[in-house]
Amino acid sequence: MLKERRYFELDQTISLLLNKDWMYEPHTKYACAQVLIGSIVMNTVNGKAILINTVEAYGRKKTIVIHKELSMSGNSSIITVIPAYPNIWPCNQPIKDGSNFVIGTQTYSFLVTSVIHLDRQEE
Repeated sequence: MLKERRYFELDQTISLLLNKDWMYEPHTKYACAQVLIGSIVMNTVNGKAILINTVEAYGRKKTIVIHKELSMSGNSSIITVIPAYPNIWPCNQPIKDGSNFVIGTQTYSFLVTSVIHLDRQEE
């Protein structure tokens, strides 16, 4: 099924889209979610890969989104110091029951709420 889908690597154009301000272009939050849903994220260090099913988009300012971004704790771990794509930082955010996978940009935080692991066989 994955072979039948068309994939593309993020480029400068998509990176700019993921970093647009909702204040001036409110429709971009839907386009950004569509870019990330169905994307494959791979950890090049350990070879683990996931397919993102759903994301929740949060703005960084209260004037943009009433519940604004999730509060980031001081011990959240950015997965990479030098991102592969400009201004896009995947990170693990610790919570009381484990951790959340969040994709951060200059203007949004995307909470990844459902994934499929591609690095191991699932029943």
